[in-house]
Amino acid sequence: MNVIRIIGSGVGQITIRDLCVDANREQNCEGAGDPNISHDRFEFCGIKAFRQAPRGPGAAEDTHDITIRNCIVKDAHRLGIMLEGPNMRVLDNFLGNAGSDSVEILTGPGIIRGNIVEITDQTHVAIGSDRANSIIMADNIVRVKRGGRLDIGFRSWAGSKRHVIANNVLTVEDGGSCSLAMDIRGTETTITANNIHTFDPAKPTRLRITAGNAVVSANVLEHALIEVEDQTGANQPIMIEANVLQNAQIVLRRETSSSRLQPGNGSETHDAWKRRWQRLVASIRVLQFDRQDLILLDELGYVPFSKAGAELLFDVVGRAYERTSLIVTTNLPFEQWTEVLGSERLTGALLDRLTHRVHILEANGLSYRLQDAKRRLKRK
Repeated sequence: MNVIRIIGSGVGQITIRDLCVDANREQNCEGAGDPNISHDRFEFCGIKAFRQAPRGPGAAEDTHDITIRNCIVKDAHRLGIMLEGPNMRVLDNFLGNAGSDSVEILTGPGIIRGNIVEITDQTHVAIGSDRANSIIMADNIVRVKRGGRLDIGFRSWAGSKRHVIANNVLTVEDGGSCSLAMDIRGTETTITANNIHTFDPAKPTRLRITAGNAVVSANVLEHALIEVEDQTGANQPIMIEANVLQNAQIVLRRETSSSRLQPGNGSETHDAWKRRWQRLVASIRVLQFDRQDLILLDELGYVPFSKAGAELLFDVVGRAYERTSLIVTTNLPFEQWTEVLGSERLTGALLDRLTHRVHILEANGLSYRLQDAKRRLKRK
């Protein structure tokens, strides 16, 4: 059963601190529970707060205002820490493997902050919420060590709202694995200032965003994918900007039989909307240019641009226009730029911005590289 059980209608104002709770799942029987009885299969936790026993009489009020602080909780068959009710706090603990979640708050509001989670075996979720609203998951460190197999690092459930997932670190070390660094199913989620790293670039982890009204910003991602697939059908915005992506990319998943990606307006086809999204994703990569005093585009025109590349160049020039100094070097006269960019309309709009208040300097003569090569030959 549970190592520590908090039970009773309206029970609250409890603090558990400075304890070591080792459920020792390798040595104890599994105890699966009856899946047909509410919460019976979740009766094998390290610390559990729930208002009633699975086979007991009903309880009118949730447990509430419970704090778990500075404890060690590990190796539970089900959840390491499971708290249902408002105003739950899980602070500054060391958490380990669990059959389900290392820690989960079921209703909210609540805070999961300052915890260290070390995964060395199979664990489903490190830090998560169930149907909870208004949950803060912040300043946590999740380490997946050699032999550790973590399904999900941070999770919010479908239908939940108002989560903030911020200032966390998730690392997957050599010999460990993590399928999803984040599985964000709830709406109105802010994901910011997190640092996610996996050791093996050939096995990237993923951030999956499946609901809208979400912001993903100022994260550092190494060997990771941001997957966007709105499964709600609500056509709410998802803003992704100002992230550092090292061997990382943003992926728009195709529609499936169970979920449809909604176009931006009623007249737009899915393919047209996808192209618009891909251009938006490309534009994300040039947001940092807004903060530069000078941008230099060197040797423009030696290699023809793809359609997406020409559009991205136009975005760069458009962002710099009348805000940032821009230097372009090229050996092509303006009338030949269409051959490189591929579109007369785009080339015209680009040159219109470039040549407004421009200083044109023509450099005639021999190449300085050729002159330098000739001087070296003379020395020999």
